[in-house]
Amino acid sequence: MNWDEIAELIDTKVVSKTNRPLREVENIVLHGSWQGKTYEQMEETCQYSLSYLKQAAGPKLWKLLSQVFEEDIGKSNFRVVLERWSSQQLDLQVQPQVLPKNQPNQKQDWGEAPLVVKLYGRDRQLKLLKQWIVKDRCRLVTVFGMGGIGKTSLAVYFAQQTQSDFERVIWRSLYYVPGAAELVGDLLQFFSSKVHQTSNNNLDSQISALIEHLRRDKCLIILDTAAEIWQSGDLAGHYRQQYQGYGELLRRLGAESHQSCLLLCTREKPKEVAWLEGEKVPVHSLQLGGLASEAQQIFQEKQLSDRSRWEELIQLYRGNPLALKIVATTIQELFNGSVAAFLQQDTIVYGDIYDLLDEQFERLSIAEQEILNWLAIAYQPLSLIQLQSNILLPIDTAELIEALESLIRRSLVIKTIANRETLFALHQPVVIQYAISQSIDRVCAEITEVNQHQDVGQIEFLRNYAWITNDDAEIKTMQIRQIVTPIKNKLYRIFRDENSLRACLQKILLSLQGKTPLAVGYAQRNVEVLLEELRLDLNNYKRANS
Repeated sequence: MNWDEIAELIDTKVVSKTNRPLREVENIVLHGSWQGKTYEQMEETCQYSLSYLKQAAGPKLWKLLSQVFEEDIGKSNFRVVLERWSSQQLDLQVQPQVLPKNQPNQKQDWGEAPLVVKLYGRDRQLKLLKQWIVKDRCRLVTVFGMGGIGKTSLAVYFAQQTQSDFERVIWRSLYYVPGAAELVGDLLQFFSSKVHQTSNNNLDSQISALIEHLRRDKCLIILDTAAEIWQSGDLAGHYRQQYQGYGELLRRLGAESHQSCLLLCTREKPKEVAWLEGEKVPVHSLQLGGLASEAQQIFQEKQLSDRSRWEELIQLYRGNPLALKIVATTIQELFNGSVAAFLQQDTIVYGDIYDLLDEQFERLSIAEQEILNWLAIAYQPLSLIQLQSNILLPIDTAELIEALESLIRRSLVIKTIANRETLFALHQPVVIQYAISQSIDRVCAEITEVNQHQDVGQIEFLRNYAWITNDDAEIKTMQIRQIVTPIKNKLYRIFRDENSLRACLQKILLSLQGKTPLAVGYAQRNVEVLLEELRLDLNNYKRANS
């Protein structure tokens, strides 16, 4: 079997076990490892950094595959395991799954729509969707928001409640990421068993044939999109090259006259929707936020205690239903249902929640990543001017504005007005802790790399971000407690000797002498802060033992 056949079988296996396909970065690591490449060689042909591939994406992929295949899998043995398994699949004649085909005259096809037994809250959103789609007859409606926020559940519940208002209902999940032409061909098959003879069988002709059906019958089409159609490392709403056809599909279904509706569930708001939508135009979008007090139903079902702390828990995760279900299960299993005991741990990003945020963050552009890191470090809203002055490498104002708008469309950043000034902040405490955690890991990896290879050329995070950004005593205390102290403690565990750590930091300071301000960046000040923390530890130790 060739690599493409094996990759398809592996992806099908992963989907059957986890209900999600391999992500782009996971496919890059898997394919590169199959070719015998090192992580350094993989970095040369993709947009991901070496540290992310080596320290995050790679280890998580091997852990995932070990769980899926129920045996220990690592970079050194995975090819043997997968070749053996794929050979067994070939013997059993297991074929990869494809989009379902429909029988003629079928009025409904729910495809891979999940079973939704209960919807928490969302009364206002349901009412709005009914107004737009059933009463106002919108042609294109997008529900977008962060992963786990409940887009799919809302769409299923809406479709179940309004199915009698449509002559035909069809649900399609794009987890297997078919091309636009393949998807439209499948939709045409739903309307008729006859093969559609379109001019050159091209996408444009297929869409025209689809619109004819949407004019003839009042239909509801729901597309539950996969993150893989969006371009990684770019601003929100940009498609990967092979999925550009989806933009044309959305544009024509939104712009051309018909009596049906396409309801799109997605993490990123497509640019076609942003261009078309308006108060008097039959194209709308709904940004789905978190739950409010209705999220307490999740805690009631898990029989959690300390009801007085429930609202605090909701705010920490900004009402994200999936995150709350994950954390409620953790509290029940590890803390005997005590919310107070969990909150004492001062850790809100772990396990599946970390993975949930990984999916979102790995798709960001470089400018978006820089903005998120600075907003996380600041622990307060920042203005456009403050962000621009903080970012080490000069960034054009237009590029900064575009990146901020993209982060808002991704539901990661919120905009506020204070004293007539526009300020930007991270939307969720869990996002702040995730970004800080990522920064701590990167900084410690860079310092460890310097100690091992005596090369200070790779201290990007150490140079690009200041750990102490404010003279305000309260914020400074927060930054030391949440950033500096965790970095110091992690380095203690790595070096296991204060003198070795101190010598490494002093070596970094020495290597920065004589370099330009841009080359030094914030590195010198950060190292000095860290050395000061080491001195404080030494003084405290001496006092305790005097």
